[in-house]
Amino acid sequence: MIHNGKHRGFRLTAAVPVVIALALGACLSNGSQAIVQQVQRMADTARAARQGSPAGAAADGRTLYVDVQLAADSCTTYSATTRRCDGGTEAAYRDPDAASRAATPGDTVMIRGGVYARPFAPATSGRETAAITFRGHPGETVTFTQTAATDGPAITIRGRSYLTIQSIAVEDVHAWIGIEDSHHIVIRDSRFSRAGARGSKAGLKFVGSHDNKILNNVLEDGNDNVTLLESDRNVVEGNDFRLARHSLVAVWCANFNVIRRNRFVNTRQKAIEVHDCDGQYGLPLLVDATKRNLFEGNAFLHTRASVEFFRYNGIQYAGQMGIVRKNVFVDNQGGALNHHVYPTEAFYNYGHRIYQNTFYANRCYALRSSTGTGHRFPDTIMKANLLYRNVDCAGDPVQAAMPAPSEFQRAGNVTVKATDDPGFVDAAKMDLRLRADSPLIGKGGFLTQAVRAGSGTIMAVDDAWYFYDGYGIAGEAGDQIQLAGTRQRARVVSVDYVQSTLTLDRALTWAAGQGVALAYEGDAPDPGAYDTAAAPGDRAADGARSH
Repeated sequence: MIHNGKHRGFRLTAAVPVVIALALGACLSNGSQAIVQQVQRMADTARAARQGSPAGAAADGRTLYVDVQLAADSCTTYSATTRRCDGGTEAAYRDPDAASRAATPGDTVMIRGGVYARPFAPATSGRETAAITFRGHPGETVTFTQTAATDGPAITIRGRSYLTIQSIAVEDVHAWIGIEDSHHIVIRDSRFSRAGARGSKAGLKFVGSHDNKILNNVLEDGNDNVTLLESDRNVVEGNDFRLARHSLVAVWCANFNVIRRNRFVNTRQKAIEVHDCDGQYGLPLLVDATKRNLFEGNAFLHTRASVEFFRYNGIQYAGQMGIVRKNVFVDNQGGALNHHVYPTEAFYNYGHRIYQNTFYANRCYALRSSTGTGHRFPDTIMKANLLYRNVDCAGDPVQAAMPAPSEFQRAGNVTVKATDDPGFVDAAKMDLRLRADSPLIGKGGFLTQAVRAGSGTIMAVDDAWYFYDGYGIAGEAGDQIQLAGTRQRARVVSVDYVQSTLTLDRALTWAAGQGVALAYEGDAPDPGAYDTAAAPGDRAADGARSH
């Protein structure tokens, strides 16, 4: 096992026979204490690195302009009112590359409306407290495109940090943005359309890049619209993913990433795939290396139909020790959530916590796993999920098929018959909250319990793997938890996966065996993605109703 500072897994040379990788899997994909300790070291390192470190917010700086309408390459007499180098006092450039060479930390590069057809590669990094921002001018349409044949992306960010790309459009290109060996890059409030490259390079592709954020974008008609390859602690939140020739999001040999409150619709293939790297197609051979990724509050609203349960899933899921919670899966015609095991990229699949999701009207099963000898899923727990009107690939009313019950632990899941009423507010309008008179109110159960009576800010629990502490990502907060039978709540500051303890932001008092859950409003937690009385904007899948 190699600890190379970026990734914690098994990096194998291409010459190593696959049979060796499989043998390693038989020995090590069992949730052993050594693996748990390894992941704990990763979490501690990330958290320590981020203590007191902001996300690279822009400091006061200059505003530079980019205007494709300029007659000259640059000027210092630009007027933002007339868009001419005449009578003004601002610095302006015809090409974004030139502006990036002039920018310094804290500056904003304001890009005026127009079509920019040359490749763009920011030349300068910002600083931790002074990002450089490239943004489209308010009220104007800034479009990056490619008019000449190329095999590269429209925008390349290589070896850069603390940059923000905001309010632009990238369309009709070979690939949208390539991000390599970069960190603290924010891509937000933009639209990405029609990337023609095959394979994973057509979309936003992050390679060896950490602590980045992809926020509130529309990404349509690419091929793996967002790829996280050997990239850790990235946040993908609030985006609208509409179409891809393969997957909408790919998480490959990447750890501690957060995929939250996105909307996924893909009539061509699947929504998300999660697995290790198998050494093919230019990927590294890196296994047991896709740990602690969080998928929460997303709306998986359609995938392509299939007669096979493994092809076009909402989530094609491998990886290790992940959390899948408070998502809504609706009308995924190729299956909702499918656990895969196969050599080599998906051989290690263990330690997941899958809870409080809502599965409604999916075909090819709500929950499914690979079949066959040796396909195992150690220490994976499914709890408090709500299943209603899902069918198998033939259309028969079989909502789940999990062939390894001894490995998949299931507790407190609610499966509602098609002839019964779960009490959704309005399923036709995608409001899958439970009505106040639903018979399922308070039937979700508690995630875990306190090991012994105590008080203070460190609580030992039976199972700490349900909880999220922010993973050391700037701007992220840990879970808010609540004790059974009380209104006592606290925020999780850190999780010790080895000792199974939660460190809290305020002192609580608890009894031995007292239930612990995410914060809830009723007498007990509800099953499914929504807490009945929760305010809008909680971590449930608001995207199912708001798009």
